[in-house]
Amino acid sequence: MTTRTICQTVYFEHPFRLQGYARTLPAGTYDVEIEELILDTMTARAYRQVQGSMRLPPDPDRPGVEETLTFDPQSLDLALIDDMKPALPAEGLRGHKASGISADIDRAENEGMALARVSGGRSPTHDPSPANLLKT
Repeated sequence: MTTRTICQTVYFEHPFRLQGYARTLPAGTYDVEIEELILDTMTARAYRQVQGSMRLPPDPDRPGVEETLTFDPQSLDLALIDDMKPALPAEGLRGHKASGISADIDRAENEGMALARVSGGRSPTHDPSPANLLKT
């Protein structure tokens, strides 16, 4: 089987954890290598991520020791997604419990977007029929 290695730099704004690793890692920049298995199919070439590795920052309790962490690439993706989520208070905006949908609606409204109520699968504010496309 043929593999390729993708090298990238990732940044974590907050301390994070990877599945299968007990220690919480500090926020910062990490050099990551992702090994991909090349899947030759009849129609196109495809890749499947099989393993990732990153050098960890030095541990002050163990000077001179370099540590490399091997992980499932999906766990890195999940950690990066978690790092991008805004920290929400225990009580969500508008007094409701914090939920992804509520936070998205509030964020959209704070950015000046009006929430379009959709009924019957169509938006009442947008009609893409040719007659309406010509209106100014």
